[in-house]
Amino acid sequence: MWYSTRKKQKRDREYKKRVKYKSPNIDEIKQKIKILQTKIDKLNNKEITQQIVKLSKEIKNLHKDDNLGYIVIKPITLITIKKANIYSSPDESGKIVTQFNKLNTFTSYKEKNNFVKITGYFIDGKWTPNKKEWWIKKSDCKIKILGE
Repeated sequence: MWYSTRKKQKRDREYKKRVKYKSPNIDEIKQKIKILQTKIDKLNNKEITQQIVKLSKEIKNLHKDDNLGYIVIKPITLITIKKANIYSSPDESGKIVTQFNKLNTFTSYKEKNNFVKITGYFIDGKWTPNKKEWWIKKSDCKIKILGE
C-alpha cells in the first residue's frame, strides 16, 4: 500500500510539472466577457450607423431630384425650335429659371410628363454638364440630327 501511494504522489508531481495550469478567477472571466461584449456592441453600432447614413443619402437623393415618376431615355442631343422657357420642375407650375434662344443645343436622358430634363448644354461647341434642376417642354425642342 505504501508503494502505491508513493507512486501516485510521484505521478501527481510529474503531472503538475507538465501542466502548469492556473485556474482563472471567475471575476477575471466576467471582466473579459464584459470587454468582449462592449466590442461587439461597438461593431454593431458602427454597422447600424453606416446603414443609416447610406439610407439617409438615398432618401435625400430621392427628394432632391424628385426621381419618382421620370422615365430614363437613351441619351440624346436636342435643339430648341423657338425661344423657350426653362423650368425648375417638370410642370408649368415650376418657376421659370432662364430661357434658351432658338437653336440652342442641349442633352438629356430623362423625361417626365411633357418635359425633358436638361442634363448638359453646349457653349461655343463645348459640352458643359448641368448641375441644376432644369426642365424644358418637349414641344419647344426636337432631336438634333447630325449635320443640322
